[in-house]
Amino acid sequence: MESRDSSPPRLVNERVYVAVGSDVEESRLTLQWALKNFGGDFRIIHVRSPSPDTPRWRYPLTEDGDSCAMEDVLDEYIHICHQAEVSAEARWIEMSDIGKGIVELIEQHAVEKLVMGGAADEHYTEGMTGLKSSKAKFVDQHAHPSCNIWFICNGHRIYFREGDLSTIDMDITSSRQPARSGTVQSYPRSLVASAHSVSSSSEIEDDLCLIRYKRGEGSSHPSTSNPICSYEEDRQPALLLEGNGNGDLYEQLERAMMEVVNAKREAFEELLRRQKAEKNAIEASRRATVLEKLYCDELRQKKELQEALAKEKESFETFKNQQTEERSASSNCRTILEGQIATTNHMMQELQDKIASTEELLEVCKKEREELQVCLENALKVNEELLTSQHREAPTSHRQQGLMEFSFSEIQEATDNFDPSLKLEEGDYGSIYRGVLRHTPVTIKMLHPDSSQGPSRYHPEVEVVSKLRHPNLVALVGVCPDAWALIYEHLPNGSLEDRLHSENNSAPLSWQNRLRISTEICSALIFLHSCYPDRIVHGDLKPKNILLDANLVSKLKDLRIQDQNPSRTSSENVNNSSGEFSVESDVYSYGIILLQLLTGRSDPDLAAELHNALNEGNINDMLDQTAGDWPFLETTQLAHLALSCCEMDRDNRPDLKSEVWTVLESIRACCEVPATSPSHSDPNETTETPSYLICPISQEIMEDPHVAADGFTYEESAISGWINGGHDTSPMTNLQLPNGHLIPNRTLRTAIQEWLQNHQ
Repeated sequence: MESRDSSPPRLVNERVYVAVGSDVEESRLTLQWALKNFGGDFRIIHVRSPSPDTPRWRYPLTEDGDSCAMEDVLDEYIHICHQAEVSAEARWIEMSDIGKGIVELIEQHAVEKLVMGGAADEHYTEGMTGLKSSKAKFVDQHAHPSCNIWFICNGHRIYFREGDLSTIDMDITSSRQPARSGTVQSYPRSLVASAHSVSSSSEIEDDLCLIRYKRGEGSSHPSTSNPICSYEEDRQPALLLEGNGNGDLYEQLERAMMEVVNAKREAFEELLRRQKAEKNAIEASRRATVLEKLYCDELRQKKELQEALAKEKESFETFKNQQTEERSASSNCRTILEGQIATTNHMMQELQDKIASTEELLEVCKKEREELQVCLENALKVNEELLTSQHREAPTSHRQQGLMEFSFSEIQEATDNFDPSLKLEEGDYGSIYRGVLRHTPVTIKMLHPDSSQGPSRYHPEVEVVSKLRHPNLVALVGVCPDAWALIYEHLPNGSLEDRLHSENNSAPLSWQNRLRISTEICSALIFLHSCYPDRIVHGDLKPKNILLDANLVSKLKDLRIQDQNPSRTSSENVNNSSGEFSVESDVYSYGIILLQLLTGRSDPDLAAELHNALNEGNINDMLDQTAGDWPFLETTQLAHLALSCCEMDRDNRPDLKSEVWTVLESIRACCEVPATSPSHSDPNETTETPSYLICPISQEIMEDPHVAADGFTYEESAISGWINGGHDTSPMTNLQLPNGHLIPNRTLRTAIQEWLQNHQ
């Protein structure tokens, strides 16, 4: 805040003054800021720059077109204040220097609060605090020290000059510093136009202040003119110049001003009364319109109700007529029914007579049935003796092996009397059907009884397969000796060959599943090759003989127990000159399967093509892209492993347990392939309880294993408690369970019982 000792004493004026320009849009934000931040009466002050062609003695009262335009502009500012429900009046001065004019208005009206522009709106920046306008800088430096000034730019306060109240002199007769140039003017309007000001007392105070200033001592310069007498001053400018010595004239002028103020007040009150009357008339008209509309709505609703009532009456009459017709029809029906009842009673009597005669015949049939039953029992006894002697060659009975025996009639019912549509495969030694036995989906392998090798294959296969229990071998569920049939568990996702070739629009296997399947096949082969006392060679390892369950867990089928003819295998035929299957032939077949898992192809020269691709660094061109983005290092390692298994010299092929399994475990660990099958553990570890026999929840050996919707097997009581406890996610994966259904895992239950018997 600046202070200047040369400033004259001045009056206190609590009104808010807003300095505006001739362009309303440029000063609108400044005025709106003042209206938003202050209340009470407002004074709109404006400095008009005279035209250079106008004579200097005509400055105070120039009534040309520019003056009318200025009045219209000030009207707009007054209108903005009225819209904000704030009283306002206009004061203006004509002076060539706008900054000096604002300072003069501050002096003449004892302005204490002033709001004005500090810079052009387009110059505004965030955090702006300095003044850009030369007018604003001049006012800041030369305005009376007691005046508080708010400088605004683009609707934001950029600078505040705080006034010094100690400079205020309450002596209204003290001398004033006269204006250096220009004339202060009240805004001249008619009495009706003056009604825009809400408070006439404020104008009285301003005008009286100006009059007292004219009568003060030491004033020898022209000053303010009364708005009512402005035209008289235009005709007699010399009269005002001599006013200091004529006290009577100023007393008359003061009385005239009071009369004008009273006239303005009366006109304003009359205007308010008229506005109130007009408002009441408009409100009454609006209410009349609303009532008229409500009346019309009521008439319309009344008409609609009358129409609806007429329709309801018509519907009621129609319904009444229908009821009458229905009663008449019911009476006729009753008569007809009574006649039918009489006829039925007569027929019942006849039927009772027939029943009596039928009962006599039934007694005769019972006697005949008893005789036939005796004959059947004798025949069954003879048949049982024959079966006993026929199966006597088998070292152990099926029941001792823990297998279920099914009758031939059950096999017929399960296959719908061997319906061809249920046949899955036809071979030289028999047929394979799918069916449902005792509410369980199964695969039924029936050997041809008329085949020379059919019966000879049956007993060895039952004896060997019934003892094999591994998660990646298809489990033997039961047998039917009468039909030379073996019943295996049914796997719903078909064979690996079907999935690699996308049969039936099946989804392709991801590279993670393919790595897991390669590990599961290796685990099953190690298990077969490690059987004691006699190792078991699969003999026909190919994608067609690898089945996938609901969770895409792979399981081997069709072990060649008796068939040792190498020409029937899909693997090595060149170096197996002995004509016998060997562990090395299974390793060769396993290598071919690895190649097919990598490429999704089954070409004869696949090994040579992959070998060339590895040498040229183009292995990505050989990979099956439907499996996703293969990891380069692990895929290259798996490809080298597959080629080593396919070596033509059997002595150069790796050992599954010590070499292949180790590489697969390292690849699986790097790729973090999830182990969905217990086969990922070392297949030869027997000192500890296998992990697949232990419930993931209770961590105890399962007694009643059930498969949940997430594909994992749990103890039935544990997983039921988990689901009934409000959990809807998998205990293993923490993913949403599709449903709460549980399926008994009878194969695993049999494996658990067998393991417990062997480790008691």
